Amino acid sequence: MILGLTDTVLARMVAAELLQPLNKTYVENFGNVIAGLRDPYYDLGAQYTVPYVIYANGIGYRTDRDVDTSVFVGDEGWNALWDSRYAGRLGVLDSYRDAISMAMFRNGVFDPNSADA
Repeated sequence: MILGLTDTVLARMVAAELLQPLNKTYVENFGNVIAGLRDPYYDLGAQYTVPYVIYANGIGYRTDRDVDTSVFVGDEGWNALWDSRYAGRLGVLDSYRDAISMAMFRNGVFDPNSADA
Protein backbone atom coordinates (compact mmCIF):
# COMPACT_ATOMS: atom_id res chain seq x y z
CA MET A 1 0.00 0.00 0.00
CA ILE A 2 1.22 3.48 -0.84
CA LEU A 3 0.09 6.43 1.28
CA GLY A 4 0.66 10.15 0.90
CA LEU A 5 1.14 11.47 4.43
CA THR A 6 2.12 14.77 5.96
CA ASP A 7 5.10 14.80 8.29
CA THR A 8 2.85 15.14 11.34
CA VAL A 9 0.57 12.25 10.36
CA LEU A 10 3.61 10.10 9.58
CA ALA A 11 5.03 10.74 13.06
CA ARG A 12 1.75 9.72 14.71
CA MET A 13 1.45 6.56 12.61
CA VAL A 14 5.04 5.52 13.34
CA ALA A 15 4.53 6.16 17.07
CA ALA A 16 1.36 4.05 16.99
CA GLU A 17 3.28 1.29 15.18
CA LEU A 18 0.88 1.40 12.24
CA LEU A 19 3.66 1.36 9.64
CA GLN A 20 6.45 -1.03 8.80
CA PRO A 21 9.87 0.16 7.65
CA LEU A 22 10.42 0.08 3.89
CA ASN A 23 12.24 -2.81 2.33
CA LYS A 24 14.51 -0.74 0.09
CA THR A 25 15.34 -3.75 -2.08
CA TYR A 26 11.91 -3.09 -3.63
CA VAL A 27 12.76 0.57 -4.26
CA GLU A 28 15.40 0.07 -6.93
CA ASN A 29 15.77 3.74 -7.83
CA PHE A 30 16.13 5.08 -4.29
CA GLY A 31 19.80 5.75 -5.03
CA ASN A 32 18.66 8.23 -7.70
CA VAL A 33 16.83 10.40 -5.16
CA ILE A 34 18.45 13.80 -4.61
CA ALA A 35 20.94 13.30 -1.78
CA GLY A 36 19.42 16.02 0.38
CA LEU A 37 16.05 14.28 0.31
CA ARG A 38 17.26 10.81 1.31
CA ASP A 39 17.36 11.64 5.02
CA PRO A 40 14.43 14.00 5.68
CA TYR A 41 13.88 15.60 9.09
CA TYR A 42 10.52 13.82 9.43
CA ASP A 43 11.92 10.34 8.69
CA LEU A 44 15.61 10.15 9.55
CA GLY A 45 17.24 7.46 7.46
CA ALA A 46 14.13 7.34 5.23
CA GLN A 47 12.90 4.28 7.07
CA TYR A 48 9.25 4.79 6.11
CA THR A 49 9.20 7.21 3.19
CA VAL A 50 10.40 7.84 -0.33
CA PRO A 51 10.01 11.39 -1.67
CA TYR A 52 7.68 11.62 -4.63
CA VAL A 53 7.47 15.35 -5.23
CA ILE A 54 9.13 18.58 -4.16
CA TYR A 55 7.77 22.06 -4.57
CA ALA A 56 8.59 25.60 -3.63
CA ASN A 57 6.51 28.68 -3.06
CA GLY A 58 7.49 32.01 -4.39
CA ILE A 59 6.15 35.38 -5.35
CA GLY A 60 5.11 35.94 -8.94
CA TYR A 61 4.20 39.24 -10.55
CA ARG A 62 3.29 40.61 -13.96
CA THR A 63 6.15 42.45 -15.60
CA ASP A 64 3.74 44.43 -17.79
CA ARG A 65 2.33 46.19 -14.70
CA ASP A 66 3.84 49.03 -12.69
CA VAL A 67 5.37 46.96 -9.91
CA ASP A 68 8.25 47.89 -7.62
CA THR A 69 10.14 44.61 -8.04
CA SER A 70 12.74 45.59 -5.44
CA VAL A 71 10.34 44.50 -2.68
CA PHE A 72 10.45 40.92 -3.97
CA VAL A 73 14.21 40.45 -3.70
CA GLY A 74 16.10 38.30 -1.19
CA ASP A 75 14.99 37.12 2.21
CA GLU A 76 12.97 40.31 2.64
CA GLY A 77 10.80 39.51 -0.39
CA TRP A 78 8.08 38.14 1.85
CA ASN A 79 7.60 41.69 3.20
CA ALA A 80 5.67 42.45 0.01
CA LEU A 81 2.74 40.52 1.50
CA TRP A 82 2.52 43.21 4.18
CA ASP A 83 3.15 46.19 1.86
CA SER A 84 0.06 48.43 1.80
CA ARG A 85 0.67 49.24 -1.89
CA TYR A 86 -0.43 45.71 -2.71
CA ALA A 87 -3.42 45.52 -0.35
CA GLY A 88 -6.24 43.61 -2.02
CA ARG A 89 -3.98 42.67 -4.94
CA LEU A 90 -2.09 39.71 -3.50
CA GLY A 91 -3.06 36.19 -2.64
CA VAL A 92 -1.34 33.23 -1.04
CA LEU A 93 -1.68 29.49 -1.33
CA ASP A 94 -4.53 28.12 0.78
CA SER A 95 -2.26 26.26 3.18
CA TYR A 96 -1.97 27.10 6.85
CA ARG A 97 1.58 25.73 7.00
CA ASP A 98 2.75 27.82 4.05
CA ALA A 99 1.01 30.96 5.35
CA ILE A 100 2.56 30.56 8.80
CA SER A 101 5.96 29.94 7.18
CA MET A 102 5.67 33.19 5.21
CA ALA A 103 5.07 35.11 8.44
CA MET A 104 8.03 33.33 10.05
CA PHE A 105 10.28 34.20 7.09
CA ARG A 106 9.24 37.84 7.42
CA ASN A 107 10.33 37.72 11.06
CA GLY A 108 13.72 36.18 10.26
CA VAL A 109 12.91 32.56 11.13
CA PHE A 110 13.90 30.57 8.04
CA ASP A 111 13.30 27.05 9.35
CA PRO A 112 9.53 26.54 9.28
CA ASN A 113 9.96 23.52 11.56
CA SER A 114 11.69 25.56 14.26
CA ALA A 115 10.26 25.63 17.76
CA ASP A 116 11.93 29.02 18.27
CA ALA A 117 9.35 31.03 16.34
